[in-house]
Amino acid sequence: MRIRYAFVVIGLFISSVHAQTVSFNRFTDDLPQLLETDAVTVMVRSLMHDFAGKLCARLSNATGGEAQEEAEKWRARNDAFIRGASSVLNEFGDRYLQVGGESAKQEYSQMILLTAVKEANRRVMRQLDGANLDNAIVPPERACYGLAQLLNDRVADFERSPETTRALVPYMERKGIR
Repeated sequence: MRIRYAFVVIGLFISSVHAQTVSFNRFTDDLPQLLETDAVTVMVRSLMHDFAGKLCARLSNATGGEAQEEAEKWRARNDAFIRGASSVLNEFGDRYLQVGGESAKQEYSQMILLTAVKEANRRVMRQLDGANLDNAIVPPERACYGLAQLLNDRVADFERSPETTRALVPYMERKGIR
């Protein structure tokens, strides 16, 4: 829900930046809004697990090490989805070249990145009782244990959650991203 709200904000921002180009629409049949949403969702989850793994390492014990290791394994298993999402977002960014040049593309990329990082940070702080990369809070061991189990059980793998990659998987197939 929050990610969809963020897209409304991104859409309004980008629309206001490019109001003079009335005919511009970044969404097309080959790059629909759902594809952008899937790509950002993948990026948020990827950042979230990366952040959580690093934060759990603060425990300096076996549980923290296991959570960090499971986060790294998760990333390796889901690398194709992360590369696919990155490719999608680059293609969307390239659409801005025609209406505003490199600066418009960079504005789009920055907005997407900031939205993804902010959402990932918010989720990690909630999951790890306030710990984030900007503070020195050590997350609770039970939360890191839960993270390690979730990632080890592959519950959070994109292959097991096709509802988050409905448009991304066909895109990846078209582009040969495996």
